[in-house]
Amino acid sequence: MYKLLRKSLLTFMLVLVVLPAFGQNFGDYIPQMIQDKEIATKIPSLDSLIRAAVAYSPKVKYYESEHEFRKTEVKATKAYFWDHFFVIGNYGYGIYNTNSDIQQTGVVGSQSLFLSEQSTYNVGIGAKVPFSAVIGRKARVNGAKAEVEKAYQETEFSKQELRKEVMDLYVTLLTEYNKYIVKSNGVESYQTQSLRAEKDFENGNILLSEYVRQQNMLVEAFMELETQKGQVLKSKLGLELMTGLTLTIF
Repeated sequence: MYKLLRKSLLTFMLVLVVLPAFGQNFGDYIPQMIQDKEIATKIPSLDSLIRAAVAYSPKVKYYESEHEFRKTEVKATKAYFWDHFFVIGNYGYGIYNTNSDIQQTGVVGSQSLFLSEQSTYNVGIGAKVPFSAVIGRKARVNGAKAEVEKAYQETEFSKQELRKEVMDLYVTLLTEYNKYIVKSNGVESYQTQSLRAEKDFENGNILLSEYVRQQNMLVEAFMELETQKGQVLKSKLGLELMTGLTLTIF
């Protein structure tokens, strides 16, 4: 009996030392219990979070740039065939010897030679087209188009993966926050029981061991609340890293 009483006294003293470390009143820890307990009203909507994540994601940006690059390759492949065609043009100017027939009474009698200034122009189209440029052109164009489609599908797939990750984190955050609210209510409940137990102990209605048990339950509830708050912050930080947004919950 003496050992049991001694153990109860030691536990009681431990509680008296530990409780002030958490604050004189556990109610001070919970800021009047959040008026609006629905976290969905505290953070952006799921659609807004998904749009922010897609716009912020380096992976999506990489695939989008790859898609644009593949589109330019299609144009370059089509234009390659025409690179083998060219326009030839030259211009000449000089004084040239010219033979001229002298005609008298309808009969060519003789020829004379005289000098004249002349300008000459030559314009033409040339081509040096290898057989490979003609035969393989369609295949190369189709191959470039296939790369464009591949890049597009990779972009869409990365966006789909990102949507799923945001949805999972969003649901996890809602779940963990609801657990936090439940545990917050639990702390309040244990606080009320603890105050009642304190009065009952002072009035001699309960034993010291019962009073200590009530205080221990309050401490355990508080520690569980702290742990649950960490889970909420973990999900919150995950969404912030994925979307680039700053979320305010507590």
